[in-house]
Amino acid sequence: MKTIKPEHIERYREETKTLFHQWVAAILLVGIVLIPLFSILDYIVVREYLKLFFIYRISCAAFLLLILILIYPKEIGKKHPFAIAIIAYITAGATISAMVVNLGGYASFYYVGILMVLVTFSTFLPLNTIQAAISGILLYLIYAIPILLFSEVKENSLRMFFNNSFFFINFIVITIVQCYLETRAWRRGFNLRMELDSLNQQLSYYAHNLEDEVEKRTNELLESYKSVQEARIAAILGLAKLAEYRDKETGAHLERIREFARILTEELSMLPKYKEIITKDYIDDLYSSSILHDIGK
Repeated sequence: MKTIKPEHIERYREETKTLFHQWVAAILLVGIVLIPLFSILDYIVVREYLKLFFIYRISCAAFLLLILILIYPKEIGKKHPFAIAIIAYITAGATISAMVVNLGGYASFYYVGILMVLVTFSTFLPLNTIQAAISGILLYLIYAIPILLFSEVKENSLRMFFNNSFFFINFIVITIVQCYLETRAWRRGFNLRMELDSLNQQLSYYAHNLEDEVEKRTNELLESYKSVQEARIAAILGLAKLAEYRDKETGAHLERIREFARILTEELSMLPKYKEIITKDYIDDLYSSSILHDIGK
């Protein structure tokens, strides 16, 4: 079975406990509904025991209902869901075992009801191999000990008991194997989720660093672009001033032309025909370059 990494053991236990707690409610509800419902079978097969068995069944269902209402929602129920399940399991098994003893014990066909308790318990709950083995052996003892203590040995009764025990033990083995396979699948799924979580964390880390790096590079490029722009504007102004130097009468002519160019292009940019062409960058470039109109001087 694939092992859980040490750093994930606590989380695995907590998730398993949470899952166990969720399914304990289903176990209790199944018992509360089905155990009294099987009074129909009592009525058809062993009508003489109907009243007694109905008392057994109602008492068992009432006890399970009390567990569901009073213990299951509490903190103790969340911390010890397996203990709650075992209590319900023993109660249901003991109830049916009492019926088995009343129906002759060794040869009673009601032992099938105890097998149903075993199958329901192991199917619903995420038992591990040890829990499955313990619960199976415990239920067999709940079945076998009252029969051996309180049932009268009759002809062929021991053979029937051996026959029933043989099937019972085989059911226990099957449930242990089933729980082993399900636990292995659950651990594989858990390990896969942990690996995916780890991968997502790494990707998130790299993505965050990439964002920082992109932002850093972008800022550097913007700074470089600003520097280039400033150098270009300085060169343009230098050339324009040189032209102005050759013509002393120019005065503030260059500055006026630059402002005129900006005003005209801003007005043109409002026209639908030029709206897509004359952008802010376009206006800035024209504003900066317009003072070179007399560069021929």
